[in-house]
Amino acid sequence: MQESDSIYIVGRGPSLASYEFDPAITIMAVSSAVFALQVKPQHFCTLDAVKYFDDRHIADRDHSWPNSVHCRWWDFLHDGDVMKHVPLSRHKPGHERTIAVDLQERINAVHGGVGDKVMAGFEKYPHALGWQPGWADYTDVHAYPMNPATGLCFDPNEQDAMTGLHACSSSMIFAVQVAAWMGFRRLIFVGCDLTHAVYELVTPTLKQWYPAAQKHGIEWVCDTPGSPLAEFMAEGVAV
Repeated sequence: MQESDSIYIVGRGPSLASYEFDPAITIMAVSSAVFALQVKPQHFCTLDAVKYFDDRHIADRDHSWPNSVHCRWWDFLHDGDVMKHVPLSRHKPGHERTIAVDLQERINAVHGGVGDKVMAGFEKYPHALGWQPGWADYTDVHAYPMNPATGLCFDPNEQDAMTGLHACSSSMIFAVQVAAWMGFRRLIFVGCDLTHAVYELVTPTLKQWYPAAQKHGIEWVCDTPGSPLAEFMAEGVAV
């Protein structure tokens, strides 16, 4: 298989720090992995809203990427060399989000002290209010319809591709579909340690999809030693 048929699917796991990329192979960063990469990716995939990648909304947090000396691609949102891939539901123009001044009183009148908790939530996450950027405000963004009734979409020529990609709750699973839909036949998983609890549903889903990918002639390679992905790929899954 030629290098032009291959693409890196990059997570932000700790193993990413020591990985050496082949410059001839395309890179797709999954969500915040874009900030942990030492080399600039050509593609970026996420299910998240723009504000989670915008310093106006999260720069005040201690752990935020714009405050990190390791972050090299903070301005990727405005970089035309990085193609962005997002769900169609996220591809909207930005808008101003406000709350009625009497919201707390009105909620309390109906639901007791719930209004106090709602207002406390807004105080804890001030970026929830004010200007909410949208992916439609940026160039080089490809939006994909997501349909829970759609089966696995590993081939853009199949009918399923016309109705949307399979709806999912993981940016990595979204990226796997996008990469295959774009025509890449060899997916190399890097930095996909999947050790955090948030990824506990990713491994069984990808394990289930692995045989389907093979049937479509798509090779999966895990370059993340010790990852659950490496384990089930090494064991082999019956096609």
